[in-house]
Amino acid sequence: MSRFEWMELDNVSREIAHAQSRLDAARASKNHGLTRLLEREIAERAERRARILADITKGLAVAKPDLSSASAPKLTLEPAQGTPQSSKPETITANAPPSPELMPKPDPTEGVAAVWDELKRADIERFKRVLESRRSEMLARHAEELKALDADQNEIDVVACAIEAFVQKFKIGGGGEVVQFASERQAG
Repeated sequence: MSRFEWMELDNVSREIAHAQSRLDAARASKNHGLTRLLEREIAERAERRARILADITKGLAVAKPDLSSASAPKLTLEPAQGTPQSSKPETITANAPPSPELMPKPDPTEGVAAVWDELKRADIERFKRVLESRRSEMLARHAEELKALDADQNEIDVVACAIEAFVQKFKIGGGGEVVQFASERQAG
């Protein structure tokens, strides 16, 4: 079990959620081709998520106590009724791994809902820390943008003052007349 598997599981779950929202939009717009495509995509990703979960659960082994074979109890397994019987019952010790035929087949979707429906205090605290870091990053970007806008406003104010000084120096203003070009005077 590695951190990569958990990250991959999280990414696949997000992809499924995103595809589900796209599927809802496609159904609302009655786009049947896109609907079928997204349904296939969701099914493929759900299978991938099940494989990832199976890999993760294989890595989660419970530590077994070290029992010597002399003190380990022996179990005798009788085949169930209606199954072909061998000539003798199978005997295994408690610390020996059972044969693959006797192992129950894991349902990859069993327990998935329980894992994702549980929310612990540590999860909430981690989420609060993530939100706080995002908020501080956003506030820092906002402050930088405000500084840039203030600098731009200062430049505009300097140019406006220069234009006002130019207008006053050359007495250009409200009483000025519009001068026409020679081509405009001949046409009019």
